[in-house]
Amino acid sequence: MESMTGYGRGEEGGIRVELRSTNHRYCEINIKIPTLLMPLEDEVRKTIQEKLKRGHVDVNISLESRTTLRKLVFKVNKELAQAYTSVLIKMAKDLDMPANVSLEFLLNKVPDIIQVEETPVNLLKVVPDLKKAIFQAINNVKMIRNREGKAIERDFLERLEVLNTVIDEINQLAPQMSERYRKNFEERIKGILKGQQVDNTLIMHEVAFYAEKVDITEEIVRFNSHIKQFGQIVKKSTPVGRELDFTLQEMNREINTMGSKADDVIISQKVIQVKGELEKLREQSQNIV
Repeated sequence: MESMTGYGRGEEGGIRVELRSTNHRYCEINIKIPTLLMPLEDEVRKTIQEKLKRGHVDVNISLESRTTLRKLVFKVNKELAQAYTSVLIKMAKDLDMPANVSLEFLLNKVPDIIQVEETPVNLLKVVPDLKKAIFQAINNVKMIRNREGKAIERDFLERLEVLNTVIDEINQLAPQMSERYRKNFEERIKGILKGQQVDNTLIMHEVAFYAEKVDITEEIVRFNSHIKQFGQIVKKSTPVGRELDFTLQEMNREINTMGSKADDVIISQKVIQVKGELEKLREQSQNIV
């Protein structure tokens, strides 16, 4: 089982990748990438999405140096340099002055003599290093996610034990409701009739109707089944967050029905206890992939 919270960093060939993952219902990826690598953004998104199935993931890709991806080419504009020099020499001759035209003078006065061109990056050569950096970052994220997932799994199993105990207590208390109702109903009838003979058939019929009304056997059976199912789900190595959410919804439905049907103060208190545990499970499940 894996949580959705984690941080990872990877670096290869001058490319640095940082990933920050937090809770999210779906897989949402926000990418910050240098302009040079923009054409690879979809490839980056796809690579991360395949490995991190769920969560909000912030991706920050940076470059150590632009020269790692672009080669600088220096070109000399000889025609411009020769033309400028010829003009200076002619001017000096016309003015009967010495013609001292130095390279430093030309570079200071005519900056366009040397032109700098950048050779665009070959993205096909960049992809392997980029993917290596991404995979390093993903592995670090998953290491943290798995570690946190194990801690959450332990918490889940402990809470399931609590639920098992409380539901078992409710199961033992449930039959007592009908017997307690029978005694109270019988006493009320005797008080009304004041010494007259009580019709046991009437009492039995009323108690049977009440017992059917407050019977929570089916809900207890289904709830226990959901507890078992929940325990099996958390042991899976595949993404289980949505399965846990659905199972918790079913458990909430069953315990709500128990609370509405059970006519007993102690059972009502235990129902509240179960709801509290389910809410804690729900909060934890929000961080599971």
